Amino acid sequence: MSQQKAIIICRSFPPYAPSVGGTIRMETLSNYLKRKNLDVSVITSKGYDFGYMGLEKLLEGINIFYVKDRMKSVRENSYTVSKVKKQKKPSKLFSIVKKIIETLLKELFVPDDGILVVKNYIKTAKKILKKDPTSKFNIITSGPSHSAHLVGYRLKKKYPNRINWIMDYRDSWNCHGIFKKDNLITKQLSIRIEKKCLERADFVSFASSPIKKKIEERFSINLKNKSEIVMNGFQEIPERETQQEEMRIKIKIGHFGWLNTSSHYRRFTYITNALKKLPKDFPFELHQYGHTNLKKTDLEEAPQVKLHGNISNSEAVQKMKEMDYLMILHTFDPGSEDVITGKFFEYVAAQKPILCIGPLKMEVCKLIKEDNLGMCVDYKDTQGLTDLLLKLPEYDNRKVYKKVDIQKYSREYQYNKLYPSHFI
Repeated sequence: MSQQKAIIICRSFPPYAPSVGGTIRMETLSNYLKRKNLDVSVITSKGYDFGYMGLEKLLEGINIFYVKDRMKSVRENSYTVSKVKKQKKPSKLFSIVKKIIETLLKELFVPDDGILVVKNYIKTAKKILKKDPTSKFNIITSGPSHSAHLVGYRLKKKYPNRINWIMDYRDSWNCHGIFKKDNLITKQLSIRIEKKCLERADFVSFASSPIKKKIEERFSINLKNKSEIVMNGFQEIPERETQQEEMRIKIKIGHFGWLNTSSHYRRFTYITNALKKLPKDFPFELHQYGHTNLKKTDLEEAPQVKLHGNISNSEAVQKMKEMDYLMILHTFDPGSEDVITGKFFEYVAAQKPILCIGPLKMEVCKLIKEDNLGMCVDYKDTQGLTDLLLKLPEYDNRKVYKKVDIQKYSREYQYNKLYPSHFI
């Protein structure tokens, strides 16, 4: 029997990605399939080189093809990495013009500006297929960027008998406030494209149950026989310290990943507003690990915040073990019911209580409550967050993780739902 083959198509992949969260799903899937003895290739975009963040070993033996992507490069080159912004307010005219341009670009490209490199992705995939003209291939497209699914659609249409196309949703497409269009024409076009993709795909995987539910309702289709919930997960469980933990002088909360002042998703202002209400002598520190883009005034108002910059994944796992609590921050309501952030699974592996700050309708809040993994508070409830922080010294950490088998949150467990049953 010939070796099974897989081609993963996604727009963000190391080293051209600002954080692990946006790429780790496809990184670990490629590694998983490689360990199952598949011949694995990845087609992705070039951009700003952020480095591999200590995950180089995951990609050993993987054939990676990088496609030039000017729009992605321009966007990522504008990022400020591990640097605090100087307080400089842009002019009102500049802000208005910038907002208009961003809105026009969002509406212009369907489903997103990744459409500009779809042809190059297809060209690269065809070269791989031509090198082995008698073999069948499993094509996995992962979005967002949802333009990746157009590559799968066109390849499946051209090679219907050679390709098994798996369409992977990390987030919703037209059911998500972030990615759906506002213009009537582009909105209808985007919806039509998504429906055609869903109909042509051989199998569909979803990172969370709400994504599947919304899509089935939106398109009036039943995906029961060609879909599966394949959540993200942790790679491995770090070794737990056997000695009894010492009493800390200060409570240490860790946040791992991108942190921003102006971002809709992780607006640090909500944290600052709560921290300002704490007594000055309250024994508390918030440790930030990862790419940081904060204003100088943010740190002046929140001296409890300690910035550590970007670290490798292995270092992050070690630092998580040193924290008393691990924080998830999500400050955007539209589509938040879909959200199970990737770091949630790493936090579970560290077996530390999770402090989730975000819309209470998030799927991750549901999991935290069901398995008693920590606490959730709405990000807009400033007083509620302050009160929760004040109660932390009295919180009994020993009651978490006592009645749950965390193996169900591992990537191995999740990917076993996908392979081998849905591969050719």
